[in-house]
Amino acid sequence: MISPEVRLTGPTVPLTGGSRLSGRLVVRNTGREVERYEVVATGPLAGWVTLQESEVRIWPGEQREVGLTVTLPTGPAPPAGASEIRVVAIAGDGAWGEARHPVQVAPHPQAELQAPVPHAIGTARRALVHLVVANPGNTPLDLELVARDREGRLAHEVHRSGARLALAPGQAFTVPLLLRCTRPTWLGRSVPRDYTVEAVGTVAASTGGVLVQEPVLRPWWILVLVAVLLLVGTVFSGDAMFVAMLIGVTTLAVVALRRYSRLVRGGPGGR
Repeated sequence: MISPEVRLTGPTVPLTGGSRLSGRLVVRNTGREVERYEVVATGPLAGWVTLQESEVRIWPGEQREVGLTVTLPTGPAPPAGASEIRVVAIAGDGAWGEARHPVQVAPHPQAELQAPVPHAIGTARRALVHLVVANPGNTPLDLELVARDREGRLAHEVHRSGARLALAPGQAFTVPLLLRCTRPTWLGRSVPRDYTVEAVGTVAASTGGVLVQEPVLRPWWILVLVAVLLLVGTVFSGDAMFVAMLIGVTTLAVVALRRYSRLVRGGPGGR
């Protein structure tokens, strides 16, 4: 068995995601008989190398050129850094030759931050949402999550070991994020508060959601109290009326304080 001579000329510029670069393979028959060679791309970039021909027939002492193209995706593979193109020419009798060409895969860092789930949530004090942070690029990322709102009425806390995330290429994390209203609203209408979450690092990504801040006291509580007082007023008078009003106001105050205490001390998502 006489191995063929195989030479490979590939791209000289860094390979970038979405690019299409060309090269050529030269196979020389060093034997004394006509030989048919199968040419196959191998190595770390084999999945992105396309050969114009998969088989060549070469006379003794002659050579053939086979064109090749390298087309990289924009995803996490192949990773950025030094790599190589490998092509093997295999004769019918099993003799083979290999050519290698070093290349550089250019980095394309990317970060994705999906919208919080749920996108809109109502609460009087605090709420828990979930974010998906992903690294679709081909380089590791070190990101920090920061939540902001225009009015400065929300505070946030990331439920992980710190607000910084280290993501390998192709990796994604689901991150619980606790949002808290800095000042309660006792009475009135529910107020929507838009907020944004940013992933800041080598690259940046952002998303947003809505926290609807509800009042601590439910309006229908007061309506029920007024209705009860009017009913008592039509039946009783004097001291009985005063006692009924005192009991009603006291009951409302106790319920409000218990609700506020639960919202402040309780777990996330309390309404």
